[in-house]
Amino acid sequence: MRDPLITLYKHPEESRQFGFDFALQPELVSGGETLASGSTVAHTVIEGTGTLTITSTQIVAKTVVCVISGGTLGDTYQLLCTVITSTGRTIAAAGKIHIMRV
Repeated sequence: MRDPLITLYKHPEESRQFGFDFALQPELVSGGETLASGSTVAHTVIEGTGTLTITSTQIVAKTVVCVISGGTLGDTYQLLCTVITSTGRTIAAAGKIHIMRV
């Protein structure tokens, strides 16, 4: 079971916290696993030419949290978060971020 795509809107000057919630993933619900290590958040430009800066990636309970800054006004980015569970499985969550005046 996958969660719906997470969407965030931010201004290019903002530095925002963004969270990927893995709590409903089957491995964590019924499998008794936890998020263990290796969390990464990568981005791809969907529309536009700018870049994002992604820092401070950490695991907080069943969520991977990062800080996103930068981006170009009008651009849209696809985000992909991958993490390794306590049994060594790799699971992922996706998101989208729109850079606009908010």
